[in-house]
Amino acid sequence: MKILLTLAGLDIGGAETHVAELATELHSRGHKVIIASGGGVYADELEAIGIKHYTVPLTRRNIGDMIKSRRMLKKIIHKEKPDIVHAHARIPAFIIDTLRKSCNFVFVTTVHGAFDTSFLLRHLSGWGNKTLAVSEDLKKYLLENYDVDEKDVYTSINGISTVKFNKNIDGSKIGAEFGFSDTKNRICYVSRLEDGICSCAYMLIDKMEKICNSVPDAELIIVGGGEHYDALYKKSEELNNRLGRRAIIMTGGRTDVNEIHAASKVCVGVSRAILEPMAMERLCIVAGDPGYIGIMDESKLPMATATNFTCRGCEKVNAETMADDIISLLTMDEDKADKLREFAGKVVRENYSIDRMVSDNEKMYVDAMKEYGCDAAILGYYGYGNCGDDALLHAILKDMYEARPYFSPTVLSYKPAKTTDDYGVKAINRFDIFAVRRLFNKTKLFIAGGGSLIQDITSTKSLIYYLHLIRLAKKKGIPVMLYGNGIGPINKKSNRKSAAKILNQADVITLRDWESLELLKEMGVTKPMIKVTADPAISLECNKDVNATEILRKYGLGDEEKYFCVSLRRWKSMGNCADAFADICTEISQKYGLVPVLVPMQYSKDIAISREIAEKTDCRCVLIDEPLTADEIMNILAMSEGAITVRLHMLIFGVTVGIPVLGIDYDPKVSSFQKFAGLEHCITMADISDGKYRLIADDFFGKRHEIAHSVETKLPQFKDAAKENARIAVELINHER
Repeated sequence: MKILLTLAGLDIGGAETHVAELATELHSRGHKVIIASGGGVYADELEAIGIKHYTVPLTRRNIGDMIKSRRMLKKIIHKEKPDIVHAHARIPAFIIDTLRKSCNFVFVTTVHGAFDTSFLLRHLSGWGNKTLAVSEDLKKYLLENYDVDEKDVYTSINGISTVKFNKNIDGSKIGAEFGFSDTKNRICYVSRLEDGICSCAYMLIDKMEKICNSVPDAELIIVGGGEHYDALYKKSEELNNRLGRRAIIMTGGRTDVNEIHAASKVCVGVSRAILEPMAMERLCIVAGDPGYIGIMDESKLPMATATNFTCRGCEKVNAETMADDIISLLTMDEDKADKLREFAGKVVRENYSIDRMVSDNEKMYVDAMKEYGCDAAILGYYGYGNCGDDALLHAILKDMYEARPYFSPTVLSYKPAKTTDDYGVKAINRFDIFAVRRLFNKTKLFIAGGGSLIQDITSTKSLIYYLHLIRLAKKKGIPVMLYGNGIGPINKKSNRKSAAKILNQADVITLRDWESLELLKEMGVTKPMIKVTADPAISLECNKDVNATEILRKYGLGDEEKYFCVSLRRWKSMGNCADAFADICTEISQKYGLVPVLVPMQYSKDIAISREIAEKTDCRCVLIDEPLTADEIMNILAMSEGAITVRLHMLIFGVTVGIPVLGIDYDPKVSSFQKFAGLEHCITMADISDGKYRLIADDFFGKRHEIAHSVETKLPQFKDAAKENARIAVELINHER
């Protein structure tokens, strides 16, 4: 997944460290992460591990900088084409929200703190498609103050890296840099030194003389930078001069705070600034501008957890109380101190891991992508009740989700509501041109999804429809992929010419057979990348939860009876084929002791011919007289001795489940697939006319076991080729082709 993280800056701070840790772990999990911020101490560190950073003036709130930031972010989004844009502060979120409609991206936010909601400030907050709050109280704040849907609000934690922050970190390097004394009684306070968040720094300096009176060698390290740095530095130097030694050290903004914590005994702070030293098993006091919890022990855990260690809603900090607690920890009995240290480390390990935080973010990304994104518009003969085409859609979705777990499709269907119910995907009416145009304004890829879409046997009108949508997609600047298609027949010269012209505009064409490739060459289609893969449906597996035995029992087939499947359809030049099919059923049943089971693939169109055959046979046969799902058909096939079929996808299903299949070549696509699959037996129209069909069917069933073995041997290769379609499609979505 490609993720653009935006925030005000990357200097020391809770939200900033949160984003730095999130970006690092997302990067290590294989996501492509880009950051846009005002810059800061973490920027170089992140770029060093391969995370691209764009400097954008998001730290400043004046109108000129906001307009400049919007312009810069728009260029970044157009260039990088992220799957997700994730904002981590009010101004970045507001600016990103204004770009959402024009740039067509999925937008999420994280709430790190409560904002002022007075006057117009409430309207400066854009919360995106999904929002993650870093505590339950922030989720409550969000729901009470803004127009957000609870289903779109997630909660997580400030995850702490226990690799970077652990008790074995060495602080000697930082000690040498700042000339730390030999004392073990060092206090560390980490915060941005800005309005509204650094009052504890002033209090600590004010009370340092009191602390030193009780613990003469105590030292205070204040880590962070900001507008109050100079004033605090001056105040600390005044105290140092008064004490006659350097009791207070100010480091400015640092990224190696773990080493500073390692050199400290007591740490004071809120949120990440206290969870990090807790992970390192330091003695900790939870305190900050929002309030005071105090010494971190078991009694304080419920309150700390409820506020996500922020102290929001707690009593205000009392400088005297804080100083007394620090003195208490500095002078505490070591056995008691060790128990507090172990408890602090355990709390972080069990409840605040970086893994959980990043997984929570990934879940939000996936949900947002599936619900609000559109990776691909998928077009095929969907929604018509044809099991073969419905299986194609099932296979395409399955393989695409496998290749891209957060895949977000929209299907063009004849019955969009049913398609949504059946597959849990967004769908629109394939003939609603206005809806299609709106879809093409935001999708990343147009997939012509399997089957024989580019042909004029059905009608020229059908061919024109599919070609028109390919052309429309290209006009909108969308990559186009024909996904595991069969091409042809295209009989009319004018149709061939128009098809070649438009297909040459496609980006990638993958094919299910070699004859389709030859036809494209004959037509002069040479510009797209063209590759023979396999029919998408071959990647399907039998659904073990489907009880095909119950269906067969329902129509009178005994559990011990062996059978073969027959799937038929009518076509224009069918002639007397019905008599030939009845003949085959009778002869195979009598010679091999197999019961013919008639299985309609597209019930509304196939049931009449199936009933006719059942009446004409001179043997017992079973007719499945109800619509079946692809899963049910595949499971019925899997238990059979073989199949005879006019329907191409019954042929493909047979190969998919590893049984011998005999095709009736009423259309070139049948013989083309049989050649691709290495199936030598095929009955042509000429074979039906001169009676050879009996010999072919007899030879096929006589050799059915060795044919099945041959199919099973080749099946892994076929399945991998079918999945290659999805891998190529994902490359197009990711702009890698």
